[in-house]
Amino acid sequence: MIPLSQLCPGVRSTGDNLVFEVQSDSRPSLWHRVDLAATSGFGSCSCEKFTMNLCKKIRKATYPGAVLECPHIRAARRYLAIAVAQRLIQMRSGQKDPKLTRYEWGLPPW
Repeated sequence: MIPLSQLCPGVRSTGDNLVFEVQSDSRPSLWHRVDLAATSGFGSCSCEKFTMNLCKKIRKATYPGAVLECPHIRAARRYLAIAVAQRLIQMRSGQKDPKLTRYEWGLPPW
């Protein structure tokens, strides 16, 4: 199976449930913290676009959730979806678990 680091470059798990670090496209040395469980499941990001603009709109509930995702939240959601899909495919095919920890998969510790 292709490693998540190749499928979703610039995204890594922090080890916390549904919390990821996503690399900035414009400033590669900067990593944004994305919490997919925050704001009632809309997610939150430490980037300027989210903190200065989108967060206020979520609180007012003036726009649907998909409109309020920054690119970092979308990247973290994609990473999580691929990690879960790979795990399900692996379980379905009866393959042995790869030598990856739950942290490396980006999954919750339970």
